[in-house]
Amino acid sequence: SVSAPQPCRITETLSLGERIKLKTGIDMTALGNAVHACMATGFTDPNAIFDETRVARILDGFGLAGAIAPTELVRQIRAIETWVTARWPDCRRHAEMPIESILANGQILQGRIDLLLEVPDGWVVLDYKANPAPRDRWSEVAAEHSGQLTHYADAMERATGRSVTETWVVLPVSGGAVRVAISK
Repeated sequence: SVSAPQPCRITETLSLGERIKLKTGIDMTALGNAVHACMATGFTDPNAIFDETRVARILDGFGLAGAIAPTELVRQIRAIETWVTARWPDCRRHAEMPIESILANGQILQGRIDLLLEVPDGWVVLDYKANPAPRDRWSEVAAEHSGQLTHYADAMERATGRSVTETWVVLPVSGGAVRVAISK
């Protein structure tokens, strides 16, 4: 669900873990899909074994065997999980939450919120991007996805009557996260 960028402010940028090394010529669409699958697996069941073997199987399923080191992706997912736990300690996590809404222009939005956190005062929306951009471009990458974040936040607020308190673009390949304050 790609949308045109919307007015927004970048209010926080932080490093998470370390940048993942990519082989040249990697299929970035396959990488994005594989990273999403690994992140969903890592955040869905805290009791499931999530290790390099599982990540290697997922990468292989997307035709990416050898394209990135499974240990690096596991390390990144653990760094993101540690950050989520520290920043929102009492949240309920909903991975790959389906969302559907009618936009102001009459179009139907159908998508999946990568990680939706239920916090005491509302919701936090986290959207993953496998973009390997360097840190000096993270704000630009995040702003490019402000339209998607805006639509997701609006849909959650209308569906639940609870506010979205924060929206983030998480960059597991680049090793960072960017908080995007969307204009309403």
